Amino acid sequence: MVLINISAANFLRLGLEAKGFGPSRQGSLKVKLRRFHSAYGLAPQTLSVMFHDLQTTQVAEARIDDPDYKDFLLAVFWMKTYMVEEDLAGFFDVSEKTARTHIWKYVTEIRALKAEMIVWPDFEESEEEIIFSVDTVHSPIQEQRRNPDRRWSSYKFKKPALAYEVAIKTWEDECIWVRGPFKGGTKDLPIFMGEVVPLFEEEEDNNEGDDNNDDDDGDVDNWFGDEDDDDDEDYVFEEREDIPLPYCLCNQIPEGKVAYGDQGYIGAPRHKVIGPNIADTEDVQQFKQRLGARHESFNKRLKSFKILEERFRHGIKKHPVVFEAIVVMVNYDMKHGRPLFQL
Repeated sequence: MVLINISAANFLRLGLEAKGFGPSRQGSLKVKLRRFHSAYGLAPQTLSVMFHDLQTTQVAEARIDDPDYKDFLLAVFWMKTYMVEEDLAGFFDVSEKTARTHIWKYVTEIRALKAEMIVWPDFEESEEEIIFSVDTVHSPIQEQRRNPDRRWSSYKFKKPALAYEVAIKTWEDECIWVRGPFKGGTKDLPIFMGEVVPLFEEEEDNNEGDDNNDDDDGDVDNWFGDEDDDDDEDYVFEEREDIPLPYCLCNQIPEGKVAYGDQGYIGAPRHKVIGPNIADTEDVQQFKQRLGARHESFNKRLKSFKILEERFRHGIKKHPVVFEAIVVMVNYDMKHGRPLFQL
């Protein structure tokens, strides 16, 4: 395989040309970068590194042996603008079917880079006490008419949505945890404490050993099936060695370390999460405010991709593929193009 390296400068030029700005219309460097970011949501250097890594990664599901920069740009452009297929096909001079095929190929493989990019660190040796911040991100979806449930409605914007739990390291520009999706009405604290499981995990558990699953008919609106009334019961933690703790973010935090969470985490164990507190000194309050604002800045970068801001048109089965691909891309962008502000 011949490795194809494209520099940041060339990605800047090629990306603008794909958007319709010929060499004579690209403008000054400042204008170029503004136009590039409006189309792709990332720095040219970020795309250059990602394109290289898709060819050299050790993650088999992410590796592309015959990459095409135009298809790569097409996939990123689609996530940033969420343009409908008919317009996208005309914009990039391809058929709707070709655009669809290339988009999902690259989105899926970018998402697979999660195995290398979103990794839980070893916090045991860390000297810091507040090791990460945590929050949930909500993204709107279509009304689930065949599986109606008020819990689809996001408590943040009162529309059907999916929610994802995201954690960011306190002192480094790195997302270290993403889990979901959950129904939009699920509160932050039950997710953090492991009282609910992601919808995909829930579906796998419900279908285990069932060879006659009727949900495999391609009807994405009914993909998760019906729920039992027992889902309303809260999980009760018991300090017993013979009962394993649930897999959740709360139980990943080492002893002596804490996370920072906003008002949504009131009620969490104090040795696991700290939040705003009127008893804090002014300096501590300001630090916590900046820590919360830093996490919100990351969330806004995710939502700058219109596919997460607008109602998702492709069924909830594909939503986590897109969401995690965007988390991977923003992680790359923090490391190679645009870091978050320092505390």
